[in-house]
Amino acid sequence: MVHAILFSVFYSFIVLHYQGFMKSKLIVTNVNENGDFGPGEFSVSISGLAINGHYDGRAHATNGRGTGYGVRADWWTLANIPGKPLLNNFTGNSVDVTPDVNSNPAITQFAVRVAYVDTSNTIVEKYVNAAGGNLQNEADWQINANWGTKTISGLNTEIEYSVSVKARNGENVETDFSDTANVLLTDVPDVVSGGELVWNETSPPGQVSKDWMCSAISGDGNTLLAGVYKGRLYLSRDRGISWAEIRPGGDADLTWYSLSISEDGSVMMAGVNGKRLYISLDGGINWSETRPIGDDDGGWHSVSVSADGSVMWTCDRYLYRSTDHGANWTEVKPLGDTQKGWILTAVSQNGSKVAAAHNDKEGFLYLSDNGGTTFTTIQPAGNLLKVWSSLSMSADGNTMLLSADQGRLYITTDGGIIWNETQPAGANDKFWFSTSVSYDGQTILAGVLTERLYLSTDGGISWSETQPAGDNNL
Repeated sequence: MVHAILFSVFYSFIVLHYQGFMKSKLIVTNVNENGDFGPGEFSVSISGLAINGHYDGRAHATNGRGTGYGVRADWWTLANIPGKPLLNNFTGNSVDVTPDVNSNPAITQFAVRVAYVDTSNTIVEKYVNAAGGNLQNEADWQINANWGTKTISGLNTEIEYSVSVKARNGENVETDFSDTANVLLTDVPDVVSGGELVWNETSPPGQVSKDWMCSAISGDGNTLLAGVYKGRLYLSRDRGISWAEIRPGGDADLTWYSLSISEDGSVMMAGVNGKRLYISLDGGINWSETRPIGDDDGGWHSVSVSADGSVMWTCDRYLYRSTDHGANWTEVKPLGDTQKGWILTAVSQNGSKVAAAHNDKEGFLYLSDNGGTTFTTIQPAGNLLKVWSSLSMSADGNTMLLSADQGRLYITTDGGIIWNETQPAGANDKFWFSTSVSYDGQTILAGVLTERLYLSTDGGISWSETQPAGDNNL
């Protein structure tokens, strides 16, 4: 309440921002009015405040007789709703969770919830203990530094778990829960000594050999797509235990060339070389053609989908981006009006980090940290002239693996600033045909055409040969 009686009055609202035990003058919002005023209230709109910030302020009014001050107010701004948590390192009874802080400051506290339906068909909600990773009844509120990546233990196979995170500000006002990340710990392959995976043959079309051209897996590991060169497309929703043929392009053998799946398996994109591009927004039940280049056939050398499926990238000589689940597309020109034959794309979990490469023998890779608005040009192999054959990226965009056609493998763990050659097959040039990087960037696969498959479980530091089909070249 401010009292001022004269024909002209000057109002001001001064806001102080607390930073720890310190406070600093941050914002002064002024209002000038003329007239005959008595005691009353006035309102101002204050912008530019920090997320989960601590403030106080008071109004004052000034006229020819002096200044009157209002009562001081103290408040906190709200925290942001966290992003969908990242799940990794699935075992038969545990999974790793990493909260997405979504720009909240370091003082923000988070709680991780695990919901599921138990064997008696009862809905259960538990919270993760930040110290031990076990489940408990009460929320454990901790800052992100205490969460980091936490292993949730004591889980059961055959039960689907939904993991979500909420935040609270300095006044303990809680946000809504984030979007959920789901995991079904069924038939998860084990890792034995030496980092070797235990592999099992899965046969989407039955006991028939096929020229498998492309594959994709969701972030939770439940949903898989596999495409045959001049053949059919197959879908599994139970980690490869059972498969069904799906027909986005009708009842015809097609050259399935590129596949990508969102984190929860609901959004899928599939490209047919020399034909059309298809998307599904309901986990592969229904498909529709999407047309970045209009009503025309394309090469669709690469497709990439963000975690929620809203951001999509693809290339057919030219480079295209959609930010609305494939409803609309925009051509992107990292080189301005100079066009190249773009063949590779990769996008991070939130769609902000993008990598793209063309087929000119120049050894360039193009990186964006702002969703493709601008790009920087780098040479992972230095001045060596290379044609890149495969590109994979972790969820946060920090770990990338890039392979050269008849050359070497190159890796970065800092988002593309520093690149190093990595040698799964020793100091030899190989035709690296396919690569894959896990969501956390720790598990990496790299395959040589008609030769061997190599595995790293420590982010590319060390490698071992892994033999899904025994001691044979494939």
